[in-house]
Amino acid sequence: MKSIIICNVKSERLLKGVLEEVLPRHAKSVKTLVLDSVSLSARQLGQLEDSDLLTKLIHLRISNIRNELNFWNCGFTGNLGLKKLEIERAPVTYVASLVTHCRSLTTLSLTQIPDFGDGDLSALASVLPSLTHIKLSRVMLTDLGVSHLIRKIEGAGAESSIKRLELSSRKITGAVFEVLMKCKSLNLSELNVSGCNLNSPDALRSFVRQKGKWLVSLGIGSSLVDDSVLAHGLCMPWGKDLNPLPQLSILNLTGASISGRGVHLLAECYGHQLKELHLGWCTQVDSDGMGALSRHATILEVLTIDKCRRIRIHDIVPLLANCSTLRQLSCKDTPISRSAYEKEAKRLGVHGRILYVL
Repeated sequence: MKSIIICNVKSERLLKGVLEEVLPRHAKSVKTLVLDSVSLSARQLGQLEDSDLLTKLIHLRISNIRNELNFWNCGFTGNLGLKKLEIERAPVTYVASLVTHCRSLTTLSLTQIPDFGDGDLSALASVLPSLTHIKLSRVMLTDLGVSHLIRKIEGAGAESSIKRLELSSRKITGAVFEVLMKCKSLNLSELNVSGCNLNSPDALRSFVRQKGKWLVSLGIGSSLVDDSVLAHGLCMPWGKDLNPLPQLSILNLTGASISGRGVHLLAECYGHQLKELHLGWCTQVDSDGMGALSRHATILEVLTIDKCRRIRIHDIVPLLANCSTLRQLSCKDTPISRSAYEKEAKRLGVHGRILYVL
């Protein structure tokens, strides 16, 4: 499988030569194409279909395009072979004109696309039967749009093949949990709604009670998620010997307003099963939370505490000593210096085992 990455090409003549002469010669062998930080025209992209590249291609990633790209003007006619489509930080329009020609698509990821909103969701109907992963992040979606999308999924018939759903928009509220809960054909293993206005702990709790048994990964990073939301939504007693999230191993709370007390409660409830915990920008998290993780998070592999400026080197020493499975620790923009970390890591005999991200 061959991958071609075209990145930061400023010469239009050089880019034209690559797209119109080099790529067509490798049309049968190229499976992944990345176009990043280039000036790409609709005509050039349309010509890739004419050369059979897009009919053979499995993965297309378009990011940081310098000019506006209208997919309608590409003039796609046949069925493209794409299984994975990623468009990120690009001024593109009429995405539907591309998506509707990708009947085998399994992953659709759209991030920071200014012109993609509720009205564009109808175009996804044709690819819903094949999709397993949908990511719509930092786009103009509302609760109404999410409801429309879920109705389309429900209307597709049997149990949906979608197992991973990522939604991020300031206009999406905690009502998203109610919508997801009512969709009987959708049983997600990964859900990330970080960046939404998650203002309903009751809806979160109801969703977890009904759909939580399938979840392996959950992201609820929002400034509205504080200790009380965390306690009511995830950690309050569910009944004797009842764990509503038996498979949960990855939890993303990036940007949440939780404190060390919230992390403490979380560690007591789910620490024994968590493998990844992301607490970046949780600026109120302190030594209490780290101490609880060191006692309860016995199989933790990845911990992110970027921007957690209340955490000092002595707060993570017990975690380094007690958590033998830890392999990655991210401490960007914290008081923990590399020299202090390396000194303690060498003393504890874990230096070299853990990837330390500073």
